[in-house]
Amino acid sequence: MRIIKESKIELINYNSEEFQQACQLRYELFYAEHSLPWHIVQDESQAEYFHAAILIKNSVVAYGQLVPQNNSVYKISQMVVKPSYQGQNFGSRILLFLIEQAKKEGAIALTLNARTTAVGFYQKFGFQTHGTQFPSSTTGVPHITMNRNLSSSLL
Repeated sequence: MRIIKESKIELINYNSEEFQQACQLRYELFYAEHSLPWHIVQDESQAEYFHAAILIKNSVVAYGQLVPQNNSVYKISQMVVKPSYQGQNFGSRILLFLIEQAKKEGAIALTLNARTTAVGFYQKFGFQTHGTQFPSSTTGVPHITMNRNLSSSLL
């Protein structure tokens, strides 16, 4: 495992070069194997979201979205880490960054739809499963809703 010290995490702009790189990464890891169209990763409503990325030498290696919902609840979605950088805490760094961004925006709670294989990862950060698992409406991959109250003292 190589540790990359020159990485930085930041909010990126919708439709920026970094956002396009994030779209490519999301497409490759979530949608290409299902032969879904490219436009699935680009939706104009994303212009209203917060987009966090970890960059190494101006290349996006990890990404996540923070989406305003109703009543000061925010949704975390599209968490992705380039395969060659997995296992190096990039997913944890993106998640913690998005949690802090939600707090800055006045969020009282977070929600997300996790792949069932990622439930343990999110539980480490105080998320709890809610309801029963369901297939993703776009890919059919099993997911489950997870929630976290931000007024708790966790993290």
